[in-house]
Amino acid sequence: MEIESDAAWGDVHDLRARNRHGRYVARVYKHVDGQRSQVTATGRTRAEARAALEAKMRAADGTGITTMDELFDVYAEAATARGRPKPKTILVYRETYNRHVRPALGQMDPRSLTRARVNALLTQVTGMARHVDTCLRVVLDEAVMRGIIESNPARGAFVHKTKTLRPTALSPEIIERMQAAMVAEADRLARLDRHPRTTLDVFVLMRDTGLRLGEALALRACDYDPSTGRVTVAGTITEQVTEAGRQTSWRQPSGKTDAAFRTLTLPLASNDDGLYARTILAERRDVALTAGGMEAPLFPARGGGFLRTASLHRRWRRALELHDPDLLGTNPHLLRHTVATHTVRASVKQHGYFEGLERARLQLGHSSIQPLRSYLDRTDFPVDNSQVLSELNPQRTVDARLAAAVGETAAKHGCRAEALGGADARVFVIRPETVGDEVGIAAAILAIGERFAGTVEALHPDDGRVPF
Repeated sequence: MEIESDAAWGDVHDLRARNRHGRYVARVYKHVDGQRSQVTATGRTRAEARAALEAKMRAADGTGITTMDELFDVYAEAATARGRPKPKTILVYRETYNRHVRPALGQMDPRSLTRARVNALLTQVTGMARHVDTCLRVVLDEAVMRGIIESNPARGAFVHKTKTLRPTALSPEIIERMQAAMVAEADRLARLDRHPRTTLDVFVLMRDTGLRLGEALALRACDYDPSTGRVTVAGTITEQVTEAGRQTSWRQPSGKTDAAFRTLTLPLASNDDGLYARTILAERRDVALTAGGMEAPLFPARGGGFLRTASLHRRWRRALELHDPDLLGTNPHLLRHTVATHTVRASVKQHGYFEGLERARLQLGHSSIQPLRSYLDRTDFPVDNSQVLSELNPQRTVDARLAAAVGETAAKHGCRAEALGGADARVFVIRPETVGDEVGIAAAILAIGERFAGTVEALHPDDGRVPF
């Protein structure tokens, strides 16, 4: 038996003689940092003693894991200790595992898990296959790292690809209707003496910046500088359902990706109606400083602390239900899609393809420009490689050599030959290097006619076919 470990194990030996209790004994020597120690196990038979000893060896090496459930618990504990991935991601993995993996594979030994068994599970969980696949990959990677299995059966498993939907951008008319509904809801809540403007203010902030909802709700008084109109995105609200079924949320001091940490300049307010992010954040910052100082949230919950994204979603739906039910299919994230679409297209047109995408990436806090390509209307940016590809045409090569030869002939008579191009690629206008040199033109036309008879046509500049 081979056990992978930082420790060095000797050979397993079965003692033929039973101990004083009448049981067989198996033993092995373990060498760690120059120290040798003996590990023993007993059993009613030699095979049972050896199996018990091997179990002890696996436990000593951290590989005494016999079920997928045990493996997931070990992974979750180790990932939490490493700090990667983020706590919310671990909770998502746990929820995915409990709902889809545990019922099917929970009591299976990871050593007996095959790629075929993984494929069978992914086929059953239609719509969640990609999430289940990701969960299995990271958990079984932990098993590979600990020497429990040699390779990860989830890597290379087949996942049905789903069609990627293009992001939906809201039209100016829809945004105007949405804002009207939020204003009407703010007026209604003001009459009830509640927090009237929270939903409206978040709407305006996301409209003006394209922030993720969690990023908007995680803003603190110290994150906005009213003198410059700049807001620093330095965290997000994350929430998840715990194993006990309770909804929990917290402010995460880092964003969805490393690129999520950024500083944005808010659009200038053109009037005093208050529906601009600069005006809103300045007012909320003053309130937050009075209530709790620089670390106080700009969008506090009714009971204090940071407002949960689920609470904002409920308020959003309530506003639309009461004031514009036709918009119930919309959600706050569509504002981010709208800002992304507008920013990407405007930046690309103004600064070029790659620089424009990079500017939009910085605004939206993406780690790469790849996701932003889906926001472009490809018809606005036609691909034109016609000049390069035309060089592959053999006829073009012939025409190029012919034009060079015609030009050499004309040059002998003090003239230059200019091809008309297009369908008239073999029709040349003969122009003199010296203005008014009619003799040179005539001589060049005559020489070209003799040398390239029936192949090209040489014209005088005064010919009606010559464009001026």
